[in-house]
Amino acid sequence: MAAENSDPGQPQASTPTPAPPTGKTAPRTRVSSVWTTLAVGLVFLIALLVFIFQNLEDVRVTFIVFHGSVPLALSLLGSAIVGSVIVLAVGLARMIQLRRAARRHRDAAVAASKSPS
Repeated sequence: MAAENSDPGQPQASTPTPAPPTGKTAPRTRVSSVWTTLAVGLVFLIALLVFIFQNLEDVRVTFIVFHGSVPLALSLLGSAIVGSVIVLAVGLARMIQLRRAARRHRDAAVAASKSPS
């Protein structure tokens, strides 16, 4: 329900109406986002395949007690994946920490508002 203005001399506030589309661009949809993501992913996949096929020579890898010979591309991709997992784990731990702090803050604010003054 809209609030009535008791003063007849004052103009009543109206809700702004959205501007009609100008016709220059189509509205963004989920399907268009999926197609864009697929296109970017396909370009990334092609670049990754080129990288792998250009780096097929074997290299000797030693890690603590593990020794082996693997293709250069596989060792680099493995290192990148392990690094990404570490970054994701640290980011996840930080998000959990921030959510717990926000929950404690929110619970304290609720408790303070319910307590009689």
